[in-house]
Amino acid sequence: MNAHWNDNKIYNEARKIVGAIIQHITYKEYLLNVLNDPTREKYGLKLSNTGFVDEYEASVNPTIKNAFAAAAYRFGHSMIPPVEGLKKKNNRLVEDEFLEQIFLDQDFLLQKSARAVEMLAQYAITEPSREVDRFFESAIRNRLFENVEDVGFDLTALNIQRGRDHGLPAYVDWRVYCELDTEKLISFQELHLTHDQHAIEQLGKAYANVRDIDLYAGAMSEQRLPNSYVGPTFSCLIGEQFEALKKGDRFWYEMPTRQGFKEGKILQSFELNNLKMIEAKLNLALRTSDLREQSHDVHTIF
Repeated sequence: MNAHWNDNKIYNEARKIVGAIIQHITYKEYLLNVLNDPTREKYGLKLSNTGFVDEYEASVNPTIKNAFAAAAYRFGHSMIPPVEGLKKKNNRLVEDEFLEQIFLDQDFLLQKSARAVEMLAQYAITEPSREVDRFFESAIRNRLFENVEDVGFDLTALNIQRGRDHGLPAYVDWRVYCELDTEKLISFQELHLTHDQHAIEQLGKAYANVRDIDLYAGAMSEQRLPNSYVGPTFSCLIGEQFEALKKGDRFWYEMPTRQGFKEGKILQSFELNNLKMIEAKLNLALRTSDLREQSHDVHTIF
């Protein structure tokens, strides 16, 4: 098929397809879990089931926002489990280790099995993650990249400090930005609509004034919205970012552009789901050594 294409044409068509698949999986499956239905509706994150969609706005800046990169999208650190391991395809556990014991430990993979990467991925996609909340595993709070002197980093402290280094406004400012409040809060008890009492008390112990609360600390301690991984502040910041990535991209895969896909081929090309995509990548990686022995003519490989 299309044997007349030159290398540049093959590269750009493959790039277009891979980019579109990533967009499709991200908005169709991933955001479906991170943000609830009203939030995805509010920010226009739902995909069309048929035909083209032209929502491109030249005035929308699709670059990554500071608050998203330095705080909001780091909510996943709360999901990190205490152990990591290897599983066979039948889900039989081969081995597992506490996370702090295998940071930067290549031998955990290299000396176990020729299929260790595949077994690591099998473990990762079948073992449940932790819930998103204000609690973090000790492995990343006290023992991140721990060295032989038992000195490690605190990832949550790094996240808070990163927000300060990046000049992020305080948590109460983002609440006003996201229209949770009409003006800045003046007392900790005013957090009662988004935080449970224990979280409010802990924030009161850590900060002298409610207006001092860092974005990461304040938003991570919020109660999650129904059917969502995150609370209202991070829902706002994540929703806005993915809206900009979608509406500010003139090459968005649903767009009716000359460089895009033909109508009727859009969804047909993206019937892969997330797990199938991971499996396909793993199979390709495991075949890498075989491919090296084959012809360098890309048409004979694909």
